[in-house]
Amino acid sequence: MTINGIMTAYNQKSSRNPVMTLDEQMVQIGIDSLRGKGLVNTVVGGGTNARLFSS
Repeated sequence: MTINGIMTAYNQKSSRNPVMTLDEQMVQIGIDSLRGKGLVNTVVGGGTNARLFSS
């Protein structure tokens, strides 16, 4: 999943309580925290220029 994909999922307006508004920096802080716990990895390749993250 890309940072943009994560932001889109968290910032959805329907069926979400509470409604959240996260920016790229906030998402990156969360990813870094999860990476530090060994729960997320950066994936290289896949034919895309975007950074991908995998759990």
